Amino acid sequence: MWWSLDNDFDPANGKTLNIHRHLHLIFAVLIVGILTGDADAVWFDQGWPFRRSVEVTWDADRGSGREIASISILTAGHHREDGKDIRVLTQDGRPVPFQVLKVGPGDQIDLAFTLHKGEKQYFVYFGKADPPPLPKEFAPFVPTNGLLMESRRWNRENANNFKQIVRSFESSQPVLGQAMVGQPFLGYNPTTDEQQTISKLTGSIFAPIDGNYFFAIAGDDRAGLWIDDKPIAFAQFAAGDARFSGTIDLTRGEHSFVVYHVDHGGEWKLSVGWRRPDMDKLAIPDRGAFGFVLGGVVGALEQTGKRLVADFKVENLGECFFDEAYANRYRFATAALPGVEYQWDFGDGQTATGPTVDHVYLMEGLYPIRLTAKSRDNSDAQTSRLAIRRDLSRLNHPKTDDLTLIAQQVKAYDLFKASGEQLRRMVELHRRAGDRDAMLAAGLRLAKLPSVADPVRVMQTLTDAAADAAEQGRSEEAIQMLAAVPQQSNLQPQAAEVLAAF
Repeated sequence: MWWSLDNDFDPANGKTLNIHRHLHLIFAVLIVGILTGDADAVWFDQGWPFRRSVEVTWDADRGSGREIASISILTAGHHREDGKDIRVLTQDGRPVPFQVLKVGPGDQIDLAFTLHKGEKQYFVYFGKADPPPLPKEFAPFVPTNGLLMESRRWNRENANNFKQIVRSFESSQPVLGQAMVGQPFLGYNPTTDEQQTISKLTGSIFAPIDGNYFFAIAGDDRAGLWIDDKPIAFAQFAAGDARFSGTIDLTRGEHSFVVYHVDHGGEWKLSVGWRRPDMDKLAIPDRGAFGFVLGGVVGALEQTGKRLVADFKVENLGECFFDEAYANRYRFATAALPGVEYQWDFGDGQTATGPTVDHVYLMEGLYPIRLTAKSRDNSDAQTSRLAIRRDLSRLNHPKTDDLTLIAQQVKAYDLFKASGEQLRRMVELHRRAGDRDAMLAAGLRLAKLPSVADPVRVMQTLTDAAADAAEQGRSEEAIQMLAAVPQQSNLQPQAAEVLAAF
């Protein structure tokens, strides 16, 4: 049924689409670093000390002037918190209209920019402390393709009809983030992780023929649709049918398209479908109806006056759910230059060496990843704060990891550099993977901590591990683990009671 909110599935043709891939390029196409820059691309202003190139694959010679690209970059912490130091230019130094969509989490910046006819390579500059104002013709940025989505923290005003939802959006603050989306067919909010949001999607939809168009909308929890400034349909919830619908006569061409959406918390869902005069069934408008938003291959971090810049790419390899939370496996890679040594600090206490390394994060969070590159003559270190979390763009087809695979990698971690909660997760991971040696080693280290943040949960983990070890004929090691709990630990007296039982 077309109304399924499997957010990357197009029921019109039965194909799977990744409609937000351009919003997550930072995990897939951030190009390997430590380069000296493009010799043909002149640095337009030395006052901007950092830049990244962006290569856009498109038919540049036949550009219409409507095409835009949407990308994500890592700045290694060199950007202003308000994002006002961002500039986008062509390879020969011509300014390009752009919009900073979102700054953060961490050192990630999402932005969209207009493509110039004949131009495939662009540069994003940043890091200037006191940038001059943008040219007047650049503000405000009006996207000509795709849908610009803006989310705000909902003020909890009533939003149960067309007038209320508009009024609630206009009075809600602050702005939480923006994103370019290809279709009004979403199963998550790409602009923010916050709950209780109110959002607005604006753009234009192309009607291919004259005639009467039928539109239907579903939204969890409320949503309203306007075409050519006329209210068409208002959804009270995410129905699995076309009950919230309306019709409008349209002529061939572009028509303004606006959707408001309110999320009370929990699941976030939005779908808009249409039945054109030449169609028999309701379907999601394809991406071409709103104009395509292109992605781009983001290049290495460059810095004025430096030949060696420690930069890296990041790829989300997979996720594994256990103990009521996700572990995420990432690959970090940099250029393997002769004579250069690479040292990694993953921000969770663990380290590694080499140009390409895989790392498992046992808990989601914001981590400072630091890469140090050293040769005989040069050295450089850069730190990028990276938000470790599920890749929401793949909710309907996630990359899943086997429990034993991540347990094998985590087994090599330095237990003395792990936090209490990390150790607790390690014990659970190795117990479920059936590795009693690793389980008992992590459990012994956890038991010896003078205090823990969640003593009830930690004690349950140690009790389960001890019982598991005893069942495998390793009662002495289970007792040794429980006996290691200090007398002054906040795990007492529960630890002593469990020990007595063993």
